[in-house]
Amino acid sequence: LLVVIPSTMNDGGAFAIGKYEVTVGDFNTYCKDTMHCEVNAGENINLPVRNIGHHQVASYIEWLNQKTNAHYRLPTTEEWKYAAYADGGQPRKGVNCRVVQGDEVIMGQDALPIDSGKANDWGMYNYIGNIQEFAWKNGSLMAVGGSYLDRFDDCNVDSIVEHSGSPDSQTGFRVLRELP
Repeated sequence: LLVVIPSTMNDGGAFAIGKYEVTVGDFNTYCKDTMHCEVNAGENINLPVRNIGHHQVASYIEWLNQKTNAHYRLPTTEEWKYAAYADGGQPRKGVNCRVVQGDEVIMGQDALPIDSGKANDWGMYNYIGNIQEFAWKNGSLMAVGGSYLDRFDDCNVDSIVEHSGSPDSQTGFRVLRELP
């Protein structure tokens, strides 16, 4: 599912971006169809896919482009932030980021299903927290939005960190579709 982002950004073009992060179920479909990876039968199919590297993400996007005859890719950090900010239409922060009280972690123990929380005004879910997402910045791979492991105060739209592209438990992705 995609949401259309209006064309008021500097480059002037409207685009569509995943309403949700790509799920375990979505990635399992790719694995079954291509036999390039093992189906993850042990995890909830509504969780965001993670523990995959950038090379697997690139293969998934290439497969998606072939299946749909559309042009999908990872967003740039600028596109991702524009979509996440939703022209200021963000719900109050009720996101899956780390909150610790004393020695107890009361929020941010693990990733949650993709439809948890509230969407911004443009319909995008989990753009802050839950998992950080791959995006491009000047040819470098980054992770945006923070994750369930980030402190609540540090978990925000402006959270952008360099990423090696190696698989980890806190990074996934959402796709951007270029519109004609």
